[in-house]
Amino acid sequence: MPIKLKTSKLETIQDEFDLLYTVERTDLINRAIAAISSLDQRYPNRGYQKLWQGKVQGKTQVELLADLGLKSQGAVSKRWRELLERLAEELGLLQTATLQLELKATKGQNLRRLRSTQSW
Repeated sequence: MPIKLKTSKLETIQDEFDLLYTVERTDLINRAIAAISSLDQRYPNRGYQKLWQGKVQGKTQVELLADLGLKSQGAVSKRWRELLERLAEELGLLQTATLQLELKATKGQNLRRLRSTQSW
């Protein structure tokens, strides 16, 4: 007579910890950190390293404004977008970002529908 082993419900639930996802995410984070250091060296007057560290620390735009010596919160926001664009380009993600922007632009357009002249 075969022995029946009891299995707990925990053994049948899929593990939420996905190793492949974790490895890929860690790799992307490490590449991003290296890219930010590289960008900071190439553009030393832009303060990309300080900006990134400030964002990671949860600083507000006003605090970043003081850290970077900028004149307005709009300048901080513009600098952040600039950093993200250069970072995406550096990591080879710009093509994906461009496609997403194009898709959003296409979805937002009002497409004019034409009425058919053919009879049923």
